[in-house]
Amino acid sequence: ATQVVKLKKGKKHYEILALAGKVNEFRDGKCSVDDALEVDTVFTDAHKLDRVADAELKAVFGTSDQLECCEQILKLGEFSLTTAERRQKIDERTDEIVSEILQTYRDPQNKPWSRDTIEGALKDTKCKVDHEKTVRQQIDEIVTKMKTSLQLQKMETDYTIRVNSKYGSALSIIKKFAEVKQLRKDAEDFFVADIGVPPAKYDAMIKELQKPTDGDFEIDVIGSKAAPKAAKMDSGLEKKKKKDTKAAMKDKKSDKKKKKEKS
Repeated sequence: ATQVVKLKKGKKHYEILALAGKVNEFRDGKCSVDDALEVDTVFTDAHKLDRVADAELKAVFGTSDQLECCEQILKLGEFSLTTAERRQKIDERTDEIVSEILQTYRDPQNKPWSRDTIEGALKDTKCKVDHEKTVRQQIDEIVTKMKTSLQLQKMETDYTIRVNSKYGSALSIIKKFAEVKQLRKDAEDFFVADIGVPPAKYDAMIKELQKPTDGDFEIDVIGSKAAPKAAKMDSGLEKKKKKDTKAAMKDKKSDKKKKKEKS
């Protein structure tokens, strides 16, 4: 079996024939170009085996070498997954969705659901998982459908977080763990975001934010909701205060020691 890989260049499509399942293996570094290809030839229509002229390859790909052109298409082209590949990707995305639900939702008694229960409800409610969409793009629709079978209660604490906009990756980290409900910039060019964070994700978010910011951010609970327990993370300012306090205590001990020696 073969897979047709297509790459658009300008207004034209260029196609190659790859062995089934080998495109992803090649892109993952698990096989060579030769091992991935059915034939090392570029076509305008792979089904009709209409071969592209060397002069056209040179003009479009910068080389008339068929193998080099095939490699470019293999790296960048679009292709349809095999049945096995599609099933694997659906299974992987389903597992991610189940994990997301387990972290974010509880039963009416505030107890965690079991993985078997969530997986069973997904099947019972005939939820369709799209492997091409992210978890966030489809989770709300899936949960709404699952609520006809299970009483899913969302566990989320609302916070306001303030971080300097110079830490470019901080915002993407926040979005990875939390639902951003409102985002704005203040007069000091800081991002200020109102976010909802599942308790199970709070510690991981704070830990990951440490890397680009070195703790230089502020986060406060909105309203009267109790904050989830989290490992205490010192901000840059807090670290400086502790350092200054330790230095002052050291100086004080030194002064006492000198006085004793004099007496």
